[in-house]
Amino acid sequence: MSTITTLPETASVEECLATIERDGCVILDRLADRAEMDAIRAELNPYLARTPFGEGDFVGRRTKRMGALVVK
Repeated sequence: MSTITTLPETASVEECLATIERDGCVILDRLADRAEMDAIRAELNPYLARTPFGEGDFVGRRTKRMGALVVK
């Protein structure tokens, strides 16, 4: 099983894009501070509470998948 590369928040755009092209994804560590993450979590909690758990083996029965996060 492969791992997802984690880069610091100071990583360059070029480094991020190279990692995405190579691996398909990247994690930027500490890109947002705790207060900002708490605010995002508070805004998304009502939507997450209404999102049902998955109903099958493909999506998992203990997962919640909520789309359009940026819009919400």
